[in-house]
Amino acid sequence: MSTKANKPVKYRLRIILFLSPMLANAGCQHIGPQSIVDDRLAYNNAIVTSWEQQALLNIVRARYDDFIGFVNVDSMAQTHTLQGSVSATLGAMLTPWNLATNMINPSGMGSRTATDSPLISYTPATGADFAKSITAPIKPADILNLIESNYNTYALLNLTFYSINEIQNAERD
Repeated sequence: MSTKANKPVKYRLRIILFLSPMLANAGCQHIGPQSIVDDRLAYNNAIVTSWEQQALLNIVRARYDDFIGFVNVDSMAQTHTLQGSVSATLGAMLTPWNLATNMINPSGMGSRTATDSPLISYTPATGADFAKSITAPIKPADILNLIESNYNTYALLNLTFYSINEIQNAERD
């Protein structure tokens, strides 16, 4: 009868011994260089996408003579925190006068917490530099560089010139 009572105990001990290294590993992992690769690309993609949307919005606003404005990302700081804990207990109830009620109760617990805390600073573009960059004429060399880069010539000229050599461009509605 003692062999039947020992089988569940041995089975539980094997499970605990098997799971203990995994629980300990969960609490001991660190955040390594891979987080730099993942975060840098993700933030770069997010900034480029938001800048493109902001530029498109301002082009539409300028087309309809609405107020335009830009908000720049000044700085970003990303903080990673990884915390873990593992605990195990072994309880036993042994009664020497009755072998059927002897019990060993092993238990294990583990927890892992990972947090990301981004800190992003935004600054609206204002002042004389903003006004100068919006109202300054586009240099013809910049337009020609875009044309040489296979941008649509007709669309670029429609967007940028009112007249060339006294030939008027299509008028706005």
